[in-house]
Amino acid sequence: MSSADYKKKIEELKENLKPFENEYFKGLTYEHIAALAKKSIKITAENTELEHKLESLKEQYQFLSECHEHAISEKEGLLESYKKFIDIAKQNSDCFEYCMQSVEKENERLRERIKVMEQKQNEADKERT
Repeated sequence: MSSADYKKKIEELKENLKPFENEYFKGLTYEHIAALAKKSIKITAENTELEHKLESLKEQYQFLSECHEHAISEKEGLLESYKKFIDIAKQNSDCFEYCMQSVEKENERLRERIKVMEQKQNEADKERT
């Protein structure tokens, strides 16, 4: 290798070492820097994995939230239908009660007529005897 090749190689090495001239790396050996880089890569990979899981959980939460909203809407619809059913049943019950009262009044009126007719019959029978 020529002297120019060595100078070029030294310049390349200096250029490659420039990022490590930062204050952050002051006092660290290349071994420490390599260990930190390894940890950083591992943490970045774990972070990416956790971000994917978080995204999946967000999607599941969104799905469950929509299901919950749908269930509440269905529940409210069912409650409304149940209230209408109760109102109709109450109206029918009121109608039935009114009809029963009318029938009872009519029965009472017929009993009174029968009673009057029986009294007349009894009087007529007494007059004949």
